[in-house]
Amino acid sequence: MKFPRLLLPLALAAASLTGCSALDEILADDGSNSGPEVVYVHTPSRPVYYDPYYNQPKYIVAPQYYSEYKSKKTKGNKVTTTKTIRNAYGQTVYKEKTTKTKKKKK
Repeated sequence: MKFPRLLLPLALAAASLTGCSALDEILADDGSNSGPEVVYVHTPSRPVYYDPYYNQPKYIVAPQYYSEYKSKKTKGNKVTTTKTIRNAYGQTVYKEKTTKTKKKKK
């Protein structure tokens, strides 16, 4: 990747005018480090968005259990089948009702 010829002198001039010491250290590095490199790590700040439960313990919700009930009623030549699905609290989640007529035997 080629840079324009004026880019390096402009960067050096900008660094010297602003007093950037980090760029001076990089350019003046002769390869003989006095010790290991130092990495500064800070504690993470609060999230940018508002989270009212930031420091609160997290609760894990258990999966819901469903039970299925089938009933069959006969009235005359009609057969009514009802299928009901209820959750763990006994609330009806799904209900299906089908009606059939039986053929008479001759």
